[in-house]
Formats: sequence, C-alpha cells, structure tokens
Amino acid sequence: MCDQWDGPEGFQYWTVSHYDKLYKNWGHDILFKDGPTGVKWRWGNFNVTQQPDERFQLFSDESTCSKSCTKFMSEEEHTELGKHVSFLRRQRTL
Repeated sequence: MCDQWDGPEGFQYWTVSHYDKLYKNWGHDILFKDGPTGVKWRWGNFNVTQQPDERFQLFSDESTCSKSCTKFMSEEEHTELGKHVSFLRRQRTL
C-alpha cells in the first residue's frame, strides 16, 4: 500500500503510506517514474540511522586532494578538460 502522485507528461511518484505492510518507513520514496523517458527508479526499505562521523572525514594529507581523480577519466582527459574550462572562463570575462 502506498501513496501515488501523478504529474504532467506521465510523471509519477510513490511513497510509503501509513498502512503499508511491507515498508516501514512512512513517507519515504519507493518508486519514481520519469514520465517522458519512462525510466523507473525503485527503492526498498531505507535504513535511516545515524552514520559514523568517520565516514565524512576528509583526507589528512592535503596532497591527496590536489591529485586528479582518474577513476572515470585518464590524466590526459583531465588535462584537456582543464584547458576547456579555462577557455570557457576566459570567454565569460570578455
């Protein structure tokens, strides 16, 4: 049992109702449908609890944050992207 919200262009949204027997997190999202694309995002029971502070600690070594993150782009792609961003910034100031 859930609450359903309908919007323009086939947009739909479902949240957990007060009387749902499966989900215990009233008001939380359980399904989202992007109307124009038809893509559906499904969620389950959320475990909304306090998270440990350590999870949000930044690196103590400042040099770690100055390095490029190459998980999605190569070092060369980072360099080229940096050139592109610099170019766009210069264009905005003209």
